[in-house]
Amino acid sequence: MISFVSTRLEIREKEKEAAAVQAQYEEQCAENERLHNVIDGGDESEYMERVAREKLGYVMPDEKVYYDITPSN
Repeated sequence: MISFVSTRLEIREKEKEAAAVQAQYEEQCAENERLHNVIDGGDESEYMERVAREKLGYVMPDEKVYYDITPSN
């Protein structure tokens, strides 16, 4: 009986891991699609702006950025 419960807990943990990996896979597929669109003649400047904002934290001149620092309880 203990073995059954232990095995069931392991299965649940593996299912959670599989869901996390699946979400990461889908996110990477979406990013790959965006990159393919840029390569195929998409708007390269839009892509560059998005990367600058999201990955590098850049903002446009005279642009004001507000950060929400309230605790998320």
